Amino acid sequence: MTKTILFLILCLIIFRIHSQESLDTLSTKIQKINDKSFDLIFRNPSEAKRLNKLAFQKIYGNNIDLIVYSNTYSISGTIAQLRGDYKKALDDFQKCLKLRKKVPDDVTKLADIYLNIANLHYESGNSKKAVSYYKQSIYYNSKVNREPIELISVYNGLSQAYDDISKPDSAIHYYQKSLEIIPAVKDQQDQAIADVYSNIGQLYETKGQFILATAYFEKALKIQRAMEDYYGMAWTYHHLGIVSDAQSDSPNAKKYFLKAERFAIKQQDVEIQRDLCESWIRLYTREKKADSVVFYLEKYKSLNDTINKQKTDRDLYELETKYQTNERKAELKNAEERETFYNYGILIGSLTFLLILFFLIRNYRQKQRIALLQVDVKNNEINELLIQQETASYAAMLEGQDQERLRIARELHDRLGSTLATIKLGLQNEDLPQAQQQVALVNTAISEVRTISHDLSGGNIEQYGLAAALTELKHTLDRSGKITLNLFMEAVNIQASLHVTIYRIVQELVSNTLKHAEATEITLQLSTVDEQLNLIYEDNGKGFDLSQYQPGMGITNIRHRIEKWHGTIEIDAQPNRGTITILTVPITLQHD
Repeated sequence: MTKTILFLILCLIIFRIHSQESLDTLSTKIQKINDKSFDLIFRNPSEAKRLNKLAFQKIYGNNIDLIVYSNTYSISGTIAQLRGDYKKALDDFQKCLKLRKKVPDDVTKLADIYLNIANLHYESGNSKKAVSYYKQSIYYNSKVNREPIELISVYNGLSQAYDDISKPDSAIHYYQKSLEIIPAVKDQQDQAIADVYSNIGQLYETKGQFILATAYFEKALKIQRAMEDYYGMAWTYHHLGIVSDAQSDSPNAKKYFLKAERFAIKQQDVEIQRDLCESWIRLYTREKKADSVVFYLEKYKSLNDTINKQKTDRDLYELETKYQTNERKAELKNAEERETFYNYGILIGSLTFLLILFFLIRNYRQKQRIALLQVDVKNNEINELLIQQETASYAAMLEGQDQERLRIARELHDRLGSTLATIKLGLQNEDLPQAQQQVALVNTAISEVRTISHDLSGGNIEQYGLAAALTELKHTLDRSGKITLNLFMEAVNIQASLHVTIYRIVQELVSNTLKHAEATEITLQLSTVDEQLNLIYEDNGKGFDLSQYQPGMGITNIRHRIEKWHGTIEIDAQPNRGTITILTVPITLQHD
């Protein structure tokens, strides 16, 4: 009997090896389909979509490699995004993200997926959500040594999203970050700098700050001339003309428009030529030159007809390609059906073999399994009791801290506050020359006692809400002259008790920064995404080595406060690069 069982186990091992080799081969085939589909996304979207559908058919019913599976969803999302089907694209990217989170140490791909989702929200007009996903991409990019060119695309996207939600200062801040890292770009450095200058110029143009807009356009133009970038020169001269026209400087506007036309014609860019016609029409309408307006109206119609014809030609080409693709599908269908039948045969045979093997070895292993389960159950019970005891101890400690804060706050307000008020009353009745100066000092002491009392008890939060409390904290830090707090916060609808918890956590984080980080700037972002409260806290201090980090009482308290709300905390730091802390709390759950 023992020899039979050993023989069957050996057969099972051989079968598993063979099955794994088959799955590895299938994963390789599917990845080759994905690579070909990705290459065709822009050149032949219909064929790319067909290949992507074929990849999903081969995945069905097979436990293939997670990376290959997630890549298939990523390509599907990109195809849907290019077709304008943003709902399907978002669904595919979210599935890709869910699969990638199961792959260990795959931080780079997570950063790219968050960037894809951010770009998708931006294109679909939801710039507010796009900002949050761009921030997540920046966070994961900070964990790995990415090429600077990858970070530039994230910063530029975040800048455009901030511009859309009317936060120009934040947009300019991240454009400047792009400029800071561009010198490290090995290839296309000049092109990247010119693009950022153009974007900043357009931002100032939109704000009506024409002097700054002109300065950045001229910086971009200088690089574009050196590169002989006709498209870039046409675009920049056009916008310089728009800025001049907005300032009623018709001679300069005409000069720039003519230069833009010359380079647009050299580049054979019909769309820029058409857009220039609109600018000419506005200029000549303002000058009341009807003949010129009519001339450019006719030219605009002609160029627009050319653009529409080019689009029609592309659509006809896609239809022809789709027809040819359908013919190839019919040819491949029979081969795919035969392969599917063969795979089902292998699957049924394998299941039958495993079922027989299971019944043969079940009795032999049952006693061992029961014994191991009993040991595991006992160990789990012990571990659970220890965890419960530790959790209860920390909960009691935090509750005690909060109660002690309230007690001290009441004592300060009721006893020391009353004593100071009595002293003030006595001094006001004195005719001594120093009396008024002493009264002023007592008033200052009373104000400080009231402030400390409110900070300890959380009174500001309960009375005015989290936003007011954080704003007051910002003003306090800014007034110190040693550190500044940049606060980006949207309205959040959460329980009042969670307001207090978040404020206490921010106090702990600020305290750690002031004591250890030697920082000059703190950035705090509070937002809600997908029914989750996100808090991103970042300082520009000296950072530390996470591998050597031992959490102190402050971080331990933060961790236990956030776990009471079923939340999570992530800390990222490197020496000389500052510290980033991300807190996530589900706002649909009630805390225990």
